[in-house]
Amino acid sequence: MIRLLGIAGLSVTVLVAAAYWTRTAENKTTFETASAAAPRPSTGAPENGTKIGEAVPFTTRPTTEPGDPGSMLRLPDGSYVPPLNGIQQPQPMIWKHGSFTAIVATERTSWQGLGELDWYVHQDGARSTTLMTGVDGVRQPVTIVLHTTSD
Repeated sequence: MIRLLGIAGLSVTVLVAAAYWTRTAENKTTFETASAAAPRPSTGAPENGTKIGEAVPFTTRPTTEPGDPGSMLRLPDGSYVPPLNGIQQPQPMIWKHGSFTAIVATERTSWQGLGELDWYVHQDGARSTTLMTGVDGVRQPVTIVLHTTSD
């Protein structure tokens, strides 16, 4: 009986390990595919995104005292602007390269698999947006910043 339980336990361990290895391999492939297809920032419309129409000057004044801060996009300078693409509870914007620059315009792009997205255009040419995406299988708002590069 003990020997039978030991064999059954070993079988379950092998099945769990195989399932984990398969899932890890699938996730790795998905990650590699997503990384290879990830957009590279540029000084024009974001790469892989087709610009629709012209940029529209940004005339909304950022505020430092929003009525409902959770419904607004918090910028790195501490001010707030409306989130884009219908997002209700955006994550704060994180600006990792250089000094944060002001929003000067908005533009719309069409992305394969995502549809039409509105972007903020910053003074230094960077683009930022808010959108819903799956994170660990859960749909949630994500804020993205694409910085310009000097290819």
